Amino acid sequence: MKIKKMLLSSLLVLTIIFPTSVANASSINTDTINTDTIITKNNIAQVLQYLKLPSDSIIENTNSDYDSMTVGELQDLITTVSNQTDAIPKENCSISKKNNIFYSSLMAASKGSKSLSTSFDVDSYSIDLSVTGNYSGSKWTGVGGISVDVDSSQFIITYKIASKDLTGTYTSSRIKISGDVYVDAYVGVGEVGLVKIGSAQKNSITAYFYAADYL
Repeated sequence: MKIKKMLLSSLLVLTIIFPTSVANASSINTDTINTDTIITKNNIAQVLQYLKLPSDSIIENTNSDYDSMTVGELQDLITTVSNQTDAIPKENCSISKKNNIFYSSLMAASKGSKSLSTSFDVDSYSIDLSVTGNYSGSKWTGVGGISVDVDSSQFIITYKIASKDLTGTYTSSRIKISGDVYVDAYVGVGEVGLVKIGSAQKNSITAYFYAADYL
């Protein structure tokens, strides 16, 4: 009988507490938010809900001084980024190649590794790819150390690598890197920090590094 009373009490507590917590999660009042509202730390929760952005969309401001922004201005930037479709970026082929002056039979007999890089141009940013190629003489013998970074000349929007799924393969004459790079978009908002306004734009890239060009 005592165990039944304890179980009944626990169920009663859950019945009382659970609806309350759900109500709190959805009770953020957005009635005072409109397109002319200046975004601050005090109203950012309401703004996120008003714009239907996830509550974890903020990278808090620690040492940067961003310009203040209205809800309408942020909304316009969200629209701009949402119009960017998944892309197959164009490769920028201005990459460092071998210097033929120093290529000799001695180098042909050598072993080692080379740092290889190239970049891919997207509308608003570029993706920088770097990889390590192992070689023996004038042939590739391995590939590794694949990394990517994102660079942008945009003043307002900041782009960051969200994730990547890249594969490196090689033959004696060619290294191939291919796969997808996903990029998030952020904008700096006043005292708040960086607000994510675009998630995981997919960029499909393929790069080739030929032994004849580097060894």
